[in-house]
Amino acid sequence: MSSPPPPPTKRVKLDAPSHRSSSQREFELAVGIAGYVHPDLPGWEGVFKQRYADFLVNEIGLDEEVAHLTDFGSGLLRKGGKKMEERKEQREEEAESSAPRTVGDVTDGTVEIEEEDVSLENPKLHKHITRSIGRGERGLVHTAIREFSSGKIDSVTLSGDQEGCIRIYASTGQSGVRQRKRGNRAGRRRNKSGKGDGDAGLDYCHFLVYKVNRDTMDVMGILPQLIGGTGGKNPFSFAGNKDRRAVTVSWFSAYKVRAERLAQLNQGEGRLRGCHLGNFCYKDTGLGLGDLCGNEFVITLRECVSSDKSKSLEEVVGTAMQRVKETGFMNYFGLQRFGSHGVGTWEVGVEMLKGNWRGAVEKILSYDPAILEKDDDSVSTEEKSRAQACHVFLTTYDFQKAVELIPRRSNAERAILTSFRDRGIEANEHGGRLDYMAALQAVPRKMRTIYLHAFQSFVWNYVVTERIAWGTKVLPGDLVMAEATTAATNKAPKPATPDDLPEIDQDGEVVIHAPPDDTGVASTNPGEEKFKRARALSKEEAESGKYTIKDIVLPTPGWDIIYPQNALMEIYSRVMKEHELDPLNMKRNHRETSLPGSYRHVIGTFINGEANYEIRKYHGDEQIVKTDLEVIKEKEAVIEGAGKGDEKTAVVLRFQLGTSTYATMALRELMKEGVKAFIPEFGRA
Repeated sequence: MSSPPPPPTKRVKLDAPSHRSSSQREFELAVGIAGYVHPDLPGWEGVFKQRYADFLVNEIGLDEEVAHLTDFGSGLLRKGGKKMEERKEQREEEAESSAPRTVGDVTDGTVEIEEEDVSLENPKLHKHITRSIGRGERGLVHTAIREFSSGKIDSVTLSGDQEGCIRIYASTGQSGVRQRKRGNRAGRRRNKSGKGDGDAGLDYCHFLVYKVNRDTMDVMGILPQLIGGTGGKNPFSFAGNKDRRAVTVSWFSAYKVRAERLAQLNQGEGRLRGCHLGNFCYKDTGLGLGDLCGNEFVITLRECVSSDKSKSLEEVVGTAMQRVKETGFMNYFGLQRFGSHGVGTWEVGVEMLKGNWRGAVEKILSYDPAILEKDDDSVSTEEKSRAQACHVFLTTYDFQKAVELIPRRSNAERAILTSFRDRGIEANEHGGRLDYMAALQAVPRKMRTIYLHAFQSFVWNYVVTERIAWGTKVLPGDLVMAEATTAATNKAPKPATPDDLPEIDQDGEVVIHAPPDDTGVASTNPGEEKFKRARALSKEEAESGKYTIKDIVLPTPGWDIIYPQNALMEIYSRVMKEHELDPLNMKRNHRETSLPGSYRHVIGTFINGEANYEIRKYHGDEQIVKTDLEVIKEKEAVIEGAGKGDEKTAVVLRFQLGTSTYATMALRELMKEGVKAFIPEFGRA
């Protein structure tokens, strides 16, 4: 077998251009996105994300079911009101019971309780006092039962045909290993009856969050404020981050929060604007990061035309879809990974890895000077304010003025400028004497980690471009994942919190690291600790036909991975050397910048190899696909002004991707350079 071609002597210029003034193609090249699995396959042109509803994302759970919002829990609100009245009546009954009588006096021996029936491990108790008794007597029974069983047995007054009767059952609020492990924390949050806040003792309320143009972490932050009574702790968690500029549906869980309380948040817009909650259910465990199989995407591309004038749009789309379903697409880290300003996030990561804290800070505060000179609506007010604030700092070091100018949504920049201001240290004319490391530490940890991951992704993109340029044939020294080593564990999945966000990127991908003592990546399957090791293929294995390009993985740079045992190692070295870094020297004294690395498949594929498309005609700004919310409300999926204007053609794509795959990169392979990002009015020249 012939050896792979030598690495090319020329590479794309690494410096990223200003994103606003350059094409998306230039930005892709700047971060290593340059190849295609099928470069000769024609694509088509279309406008991407003109409306939020043009990008629908529905989470796929571990049960492989696609999450769809189907109800708002309105029935829970009515049920909740009834339950409150029943609880009030039961408290009144207990207050009225004062006679020193026994349970036997009241029940007349109609109930027998066995010791094994109240066992926490086997809560099978379910008896009825079938003789209707008075209000005061019922109160005595409720009180005596709990005192007798030390809270292991609970009771409730029945209504309807059995009004006045009492149902007795084993209290499941304290049952199970999970509650016992929680110890005092669980106990403190129980009500007087010994029950948890969930249904039948299940402490976690799972529910769907339907959101439009909202960040996942914005929702995570606002929910505890709206329900109150959380004691400063966030009881919410989620499985995966979702895009902002989209309509998304994903699962959340809440510890000891009633579904009725959450359903109330749907009443009126309030601060939950752009969101709806629904499909409430109770489970015995919460959600942790990575507790999903992937996402289903329904993408509407507008104003579509074939890039090959000799072929119809139908022919081009159909051929491209079939080929990509069969062979996959370049599994690049998408542009979302690399920032939205003149200097990419990966460049900040480079400075952090070199320990150049001032350089990292100044990269974060970089801006396009041309923005300061614009006096029209070609850039947003927020972007102008950001540029002005960064300009003031970098030229005058007037911290107070810079803080006043910086937009609140510029979280990293605002944290840095505020840190400088609060420390009260005056800079000299060259910006000396400032504590740049402390300022960088003021940036939320999630962002600092994203900078580092961005550089790893940057290198990976360049290497995978070179690998596919050699062809899709498996080569000696290519890496594949070895058989997994699994260690069973009873650990509950870790709930997602704001501090955990670094483990997922802006596109919802879970970032999984190798453990300190293992060369591989950790499993995201709850209930087990699985480590997947990578190994290099021998010449015989590469030629055996057992493996295909879809099996090949490449590592992101790190100290706890192995690199390909072929010429690709030269690519890693060369790309990183240009930034004064060494792929074989990735350990740092600073723990945060000591990156273990992880593995990623070279080729991305649709889940089950399935994907479909539809070509539709539309007019004006007509909405083409209904959202879950519109289906529930049985609305026509149109907006004011829809149906007017010239007839145009749209392509609607539907496919499913795993958590480590970007929908934008699948689009890129299908459409080639035909993806046109929609630019709102303030962004048009």
